[in-house]
Amino acid sequence: MCQPSIIKATFILFRCENFSSDESPVYFLLDETGVQCWTKFHILWSVVVGLPNLILWTILLPLFLFKVISKDFNKKKDSNRPEGEYSFIYTGLKRERFYWEFVIMIRKVLFIIILVFFNMISSETQVLAIFGLLYVFLSIQYKFWPFEDRILNFLEMFSLVCLTTAAYSGTSLLFEGNAWLNDILIFSALLLNLSFLLILSFYFIKNYKEIAKKNIKDIQNIIPFSKNKQNDSKNITDPKSQSNSLKLQKPLSSQSK
Repeated sequence: MCQPSIIKATFILFRCENFSSDESPVYFLLDETGVQCWTKFHILWSVVVGLPNLILWTILLPLFLFKVISKDFNKKKDSNRPEGEYSFIYTGLKRERFYWEFVIMIRKVLFIIILVFFNMISSETQVLAIFGLLYVFLSIQYKFWPFEDRILNFLEMFSLVCLTTAAYSGTSLLFEGNAWLNDILIFSALLLNLSFLLILSFYFIKNYKEIAKKNIKDIQNIIPFSKNKQNDSKNITDPKSQSNSLKLQKPLSSQSK
């Protein structure tokens, strides 16, 4: 959860921009203009804080988690256990796609890199890079279809389509073109995002209702049992009910004689 925020904060240490002429450039941190880049102070912070954080959060930690989850998944597969210790990470994924969370992690890291660094080149380059990245992962999602539930695959695919459409409409605003075409692209992006929110809300409410019905049935199965148990205990402890049962038993015994 915190990995993207930590990576983004670390990349800020390397986000420099020239505030002088091209002949004699002087670079300062874009988010902290009082700090000049590539001085002893900046290099010290970059080497001591920046690089270790990047290596830890973008390479070592994902590799370690992948190794642990692979081991946990193989144990679950061999022993036919219903759940593994880290099954919450790959629950809902196809068996051969248990690693898909790491694909999403790579997508987030690449997205952060584009947002932090590519704007230093130009806005056009940044938007085009985002559009290209989304198109690549949209193709990957379409090819591998990683989730067992087709609804989850559909929602993931639809979300990527919405993001790709929004990025494409952003590229149209950066370049000169027909005004009516730009309006159509922006309207299409807004319509797709609104449709996605409505569809997501529909499936969320539907799933919530199914869970609520299941819980109500479980409660109903428990309550009659508890009521019968209470009635039985009352019949045992109530002297009136015992006397009435004795009165009924006496005539029956006399008739049998």
